[in-house]
Order: sequence, then structure tokens, then C-alpha cells
Amino acid sequence: MTQPSVLFLGLATYSRVGGLQNFNRRVIANLGALAAKGAVREAVVHLMDDHAEDLPEIPGVTLCGLGRNRLALIRRTLTASRSADVLLVGHINLLFVAWLVRLLRPGLRTVLFVHGDEVWNDALRPRRRHEPWMLRCIDRIASVSAYTARIMGEQYRAPADRFVIFPNAIDDFADPPRREMRGRHILCVTRIGDGDRRKHVDQLIRAVGLLRDRGRPATLTHVGDGALRGELEALARALSIDEAVRFAGRVTDEDLARLYAEADVFALPSSKEGFGIVYLEAWSHGLPVLCGTRGAPHEIIEDGVDGLIANEDDPGDLADKLDDLLSRPDAAAMGRCGLDKVRACYSNANALDNLRRLVTA
Repeated sequence: MTQPSVLFLGLATYSRVGGLQNFNRRVIANLGALAAKGAVREAVVHLMDDHAEDLPEIPGVTLCGLGRNRLALIRRTLTASRSADVLLVGHINLLFVAWLVRLLRPGLRTVLFVHGDEVWNDALRPRRRHEPWMLRCIDRIASVSAYTARIMGEQYRAPADRFVIFPNAIDDFADPPRREMRGRHILCVTRIGDGDRRKHVDQLIRAVGLLRDRGRPATLTHVGDGALRGELEALARALSIDEAVRFAGRVTDEDLARLYAEADVFALPSSKEGFGIVYLEAWSHGLPVLCGTRGAPHEIIEDGVDGLIANEDDPGDLADKLDDLLSRPDAAAMGRCGLDKVRACYSNANALDNLRRLVTA
């Protein structure tokens, strides 16, 4: 398909901040870039929860924010779909709209983006009874990781050949200064809301306590906020390491860059990640990383090369692996390996090329 007209449906993208929002913004910006290159004839975007005042000007893209008016989204999407060649659906919560569009346009090529726990059929977002049936209207499922594709395939009875891997990416970045590892500072960046216990920040705190018991003066800085913060602060006090564990909360981009520059290791032993873009961000600052054994991060992290993989349920194993990273003479080189991997595989140029293939195939 050459020079298709593309219609993209998404949830809140410019009125909120988060991983899904960043993903959608990248897709929309890259649709504009493809339009500028002549690879896309037209790009139309309909967004739930966003309003007109939230939307930026993006050359080559017609943006429409419909607030909470689901009926308006359906009406406008059905109308716009008549001239579209490809329908991109940004979230499984919009599957019903895609199904209605396919009733009107049975031959319209339709792609669903999936990210992680929204399609794992767990307590945070159980599968709706109608969704496996409605999913038949989707030609391709673009998953950020093989892990998410496998879990969704099992839970939604979707055949493996319907999936294509569409990894996350980060913006281009300047080379960080060569860092001198001091062997003590650990950084963790993640939300700690009610649904984030599987990030295992509590186990990371326990691991820091074990490191200090061993005589290593390790410190942990956590960036992010949420309902679990008080509980995690209390844990640090109970372990008598509250002077070594700092909760920075939400910080500016400038402060976050400074914290990355001050750190020796990035650690997030999460079993909840559908991809793990935060590891890419840590690599872009030249940090070696530590992840858990479950979820998607170990698809991108090569154990012993650009990071280490530890048992997220075992503070002792976490402490051992952190001790290893903090004392390795090649820790900075591991961070550089991760940086090179981001540039080779997870840059915006990669995302742009992946989107071009997805909409023109």
C-alpha cells in the first residue's frame, strides 16, 4: 500500500502524562513525519479525553479532541473511516469503536496497539467477555514486546501470526559524559500507585538494607510518587535505613537528568513491565541496569552485558546483583553497551521506520 490515508484513535494523549501518552505522541508525531515524506497521504487523529485546547499543532496531522463524548467519537470516526485506508487503534478500550468501523468498512486494514497489563487479563484490567470475539476485526496487533504478545495471545485466544512486535523508543539524545563509578548510588524511577506493588520497590529497599549490613554504603534514590509512598517510607524507617533511602517524588526533567548523572546503577526489579522504556532512558545516561526475571525487560537487557537480571522476590539475590554491579570495574562499559543498543534499536528513527512498515504494508 503506497501513500495510505491513516486514521488513529487514542485515549488521553496531550492532557495527561505517562507511558501510554508518550507512546501515542510519538506515533502521532511520526505520522506527521511520514506525511511530510510523502509516505502517508493523510493522517487524521481522534482522541478521547483530550479537548481542543490540549492539542498541539502538528504539520501533516489533523487532530481532533473529543473530551468525554464517546458518541461524538463514534460518529466522527465512522465518517472519517470512509476515506481511510488504515485504522490505528491506540488502546483495547477502543476495540468496540473499531468493531463498529469494520461493520461499515469490512475491508479497512485495522491495527491495534497493545502495551502491557491492559491485555494481560489480570486484576488491574480484566478481559471483557466480548473482547476475544470483537478482536477478530483486528488484522494486526502491534505489541511493544513478545512477552505482552504471548500473554495476550493466551488470554484472548489470538493467533500468534496476528502479532507484530512494535517496540517502544526514546528521543534522540546527546552522549552523556564519561562517568566515574563511585560504587554506591542506586536510582529507581517508577510510579508507586495502588496498582504498582509488582514494581517490587519494597524488595529493592530491603536489598539496600542487606547491602548496608554487609558494609557497602549503598544509597537509593526513588523518583516517582503514588499511594504506596508512605508505606515504603515506613519500611525504610523500620529497617533503620531511612537516611540511605531518599524519596524524591515527582521531579523536573532537569532534576531527573542530574539524578541519572549522580547514580552508579539503575534498578527496577519489576514484574509488571510490558516493555520497560525506563531502562532505555537509564541507558541513554550511560547507566548499567538491573531488572527482574518476569515481564518483558529481560527481552531487551542482556544479562552480564548491559545489565543484570535478579529474582525480584528475593532481596538477597537483588542485593547480590546490586553488589556485583556496584563493584564491577566494567560497570561503566556495561552502561555504554546499553547506550549503543538504544541508538541501534530503540531510537525514534527505528520507531518511524516501524510505523512506516506498519501503515504501508
